[in-house]
Amino acid sequence: MIRHVETRRSGSTRPARSLLLCGVQRVGTTMLCDLLTTSDRLGYPKEFFLPQARPAFLRAWNFPDDVANSTFLHRILHDGTTRNGVFAAKIMADQLDEVDRVTDGAGLRAFPDPLAVVLTRDDKVAAAVSQWRAEVTGEWSSRAERAAHPIDPAAADIDRISELHDRKHEEESAWRRRLSLDEIPWIEAAYERWSPRPLRLVGDIADRLDVDLVGASATTALRPQRDHASALVLDRWEQSTHGCRRCADARRRLQRSPGTRPHRATGPRPPAVRTRQR
Repeated sequence: MIRHVETRRSGSTRPARSLLLCGVQRVGTTMLCDLLTTSDRLGYPKEFFLPQARPAFLRAWNFPDDVANSTFLHRILHDGTTRNGVFAAKIMADQLDEVDRVTDGAGLRAFPDPLAVVLTRDDKVAAAVSQWRAEVTGEWSSRAERAAHPIDPAAADIDRISELHDRKHEEESAWRRRLSLDEIPWIEAAYERWSPRPLRLVGDIADRLDVDLVGASATTALRPQRDHASALVLDRWEQSTHGCRRCADARRRLQRSPGTRPHRATGPRPPAVRTRQR
């Protein structure tokens, strides 16, 4: 159960731009939220539309259970906006119904001048293994050198991993359909490509929002949770299911050409791209 939500008072209640972090589980959304929040210039992204977190937000904001959607949304915009007028929110694919409900049907267009960042993972089997591991251990993020709760690869739930793998393919496609339907510009950033140099992605986002990061500091203490046990679980899943060709191809491409790559801009009205060395 979520008992507490960290709220942060912003300096602007009237955002001019919106940054929507559109993700699925285990694609680095928490790491990117840390980086954006600590920059103090790219919004304060929180998971405002997670239904399980709503009671905690209501308590933190002293709102009654039956608060009007317009009031709740106004506070979301206030709490997620930095002093320079940039609002940010983290939204998972399975939270779109809640977004539609809170915005009284306006959906993603309720946010001023939105730019979406679709966070993906080329190897969705690895993402599924990571989520299964988090579900089993309760360890969804880590700031330690080693996992606090090691896993036994022999105990891997192959059926659950298969379900999560299929869902990730479906949810990424759902994001592209929804953003196209709502005519919202977006960029895609695959975890395997941006996580080795996350500040590059932060810089790209700032460029597209025309935000100056000179003097800013973006940091995170999060560490990757993948280890040898995760690799053994992935191997066991592939042996049991004959694998996923798309994910295996992505893994081979990454092995042949490791490292970061430019992010792909897509969707209607893509913003101009200006690259600066940081």
